[in-house]
Amino acid sequence: MAISDTTTWAPYVDSRAFRLLVTFGEKRSRWNAPTARELDFEILSYSPFGIVAPKGMEPKLIKQLHDAFKRALDDPEHIRLLAQLDLVYWYKSSEDYADWAVDQFKFQRKLIERTIGLSTALPK
Repeated sequence: MAISDTTTWAPYVDSRAFRLLVTFGEKRSRWNAPTARELDFEILSYSPFGIVAPKGMEPKLIKQLHDAFKRALDDPEHIRLLAQLDLVYWYKSSEDYADWAVDQFKFQRKLIERTIGLSTALPK
């Protein structure tokens, strides 16, 4: 049996109930399993999360929300939780996150089209 999931499996690897075969980050995790890229699979994937505001929101309000969430992201308790779950601290500014999301959308679309051949069935 195998599983591909977020690091909720970490306690099972720690207890040796699971054996970690590969991770999808840029570098090896604390368990020293190889990355997918090391095994010649061009996969890099984290468990990102982001907060998106409605189009046209007032820039002043966007900045206030950004700053509040950034403070929470930098909170020592959040940093501790990231370490506990072996997650990467992954911050992007509002603009950088928007660019990343668009790039991901394009990448995932191409992947789906290549994998299951739905290029004509997917909406543009």
